[in-house]
Amino acid sequence: MLSLILACTATTEPDPQDDSGNIEEEEVASAPTPRPYDGTCPKMKGKSLEIESAGQTRTVLFRFPEDPEGAPVWFSWHWLGGTATQTINYLDLQDMADKGWIVVAPETAEGSNHPAFEWGFTGSQDMADADLALFDDVLACLYDQHEVDLDRVYTSGMSAGGLWSTYLSIHRSEALAAAAPYSGGTGAVVSYDTPERQLPVMVTWGGPNDNWNGFSFADANEDYSADLQADGHFVIECVHSLGHQFPNGITDWTETFFNDHPWGLEASPYLTDGLPDNFPSYCSIP
Repeated sequence: MLSLILACTATTEPDPQDDSGNIEEEEVASAPTPRPYDGTCPKMKGKSLEIESAGQTRTVLFRFPEDPEGAPVWFSWHWLGGTATQTINYLDLQDMADKGWIVVAPETAEGSNHPAFEWGFTGSQDMADADLALFDDVLACLYDQHEVDLDRVYTSGMSAGGLWSTYLSIHRSEALAAAAPYSGGTGAVVSYDTPERQLPVMVTWGGPNDNWNGFSFADANEDYSADLQADGHFVIECVHSLGHQFPNGITDWTETFFNDHPWGLEASPYLTDGLPDNFPSYCSIP
């Protein structure tokens, strides 16, 4: 935003001019342009497309709004054994597209490139880099063709998808405005490293009974929240009591959280105003 002090108005404030007499512009933080895509982008339209990324052909599902120009972007990553279609349907993400979002739901890699837990957080570094490249490449092509709002790029996901969203929050913090992993976390499977920049994170899990096959998502999310807070990130904890599953209404208040936290926000409005009314009572600012 440009701040101007009008010369015709009496004021004791100094003129915002440089030595040449030119009025200076106030610098406003904005997200960087995406990492360039090394190839020719597919036409970014329709509900499903294939994109060449990191030497693989990857399938990605989309839900586009009527006018995708300048739209915000919501990446949603499915759970172990799930599909992109399931995460779109289960979370009613078509409704988000109808409200103006571009929804991106990637499918996992196939064959020998398919990590054991769907996404590359526990596989080889090549697997992790391939899934990071997929995020980069999709975002680059969306920006190239639709000039999407880079200040409003977000990630969510459940279970394995939540762990991958956690990984993205650590390794792509410069591209994300905020993150909302559902039953993600750090510790045993996702190592925490200080992200390049601070970003708001809504950490959701199913209480002490959030376990899968002997793995405690409760411990992983408590570790993740503590890691983020120690690094100065704004954190919301939503601790429901349903174990390893989605709570009702999560898409609604995730959207609210995303809308209220664009890239580069100096401080969350929730610190002064509290959480919005549509958040459940089990959500709080630790």
